[in-house]
Amino acid sequence: MSDDLATVTPLIWANPGAAKDRPNLIRLTPDSLTLATVASTDLEHVIAALKEGGDVAGQVIPLSSLRGASGDEDSTQLTVAFRTGPSREESKAIAFVEKAKRDEFAVALVDVLGPGWQHFRQPVSRWKAGFWTLMPTAVVALLTWGLHAEAALIAQGKPPINWGMNGKLRLLATAAHWIEQQLGPTGVLIAGGILVGVGLLLFALVLAAPPVNIVVEPADRS
Repeated sequence: MSDDLATVTPLIWANPGAAKDRPNLIRLTPDSLTLATVASTDLEHVIAALKEGGDVAGQVIPLSSLRGASGDEDSTQLTVAFRTGPSREESKAIAFVEKAKRDEFAVALVDVLGPGWQHFRQPVSRWKAGFWTLMPTAVVALLTWGLHAEAALIAQGKPPINWGMNGKLRLLATAAHWIEQQLGPTGVLIAGGILVGVGLLLFALVLAAPPVNIVVEPADRS
């Protein structure tokens, strides 16, 4: 990146609404990426100090250790991956104020890293994306079958299946048995069928229009 561009547009991004486990101040220099958490009341003061050449405490990631960055196109978040040792890699999620700021950061990152890096949008494999929709749908179908069987036992005046006596499992069993008693076998099938139908609809939508990722990576991954 040219000195003129760096002077006109300081490579600093802030997100006062970032979650506690996310950095709310990002600074990019020709050598490093700094991720800092600053009190919201001090953000403007710290940014002003940085523009004047000051510094800020935070996690400093040397650009030489950067492996890449990626994130869902529909999200304001981008996750950067970097080496912390010869065979160790970590990642850090950065939440920006808006998608435009996320894209601005991605472009600036590639600009600073140099011509050996690229920034592009990459569709997720339809079947990979669909798997994460179809798997929960299959689980719901199996649960519906099991709950229907229990509801049928309850409707016949028979005791439901014993889920065990452990604390959390016992509470889940009590809640499930109450729902089965209220809905009855037919109601359980209807409710489960609606959920499965929604899952299959989402699966079809994902296959038709798979998610797209924002990717920053070396142009020659080999």
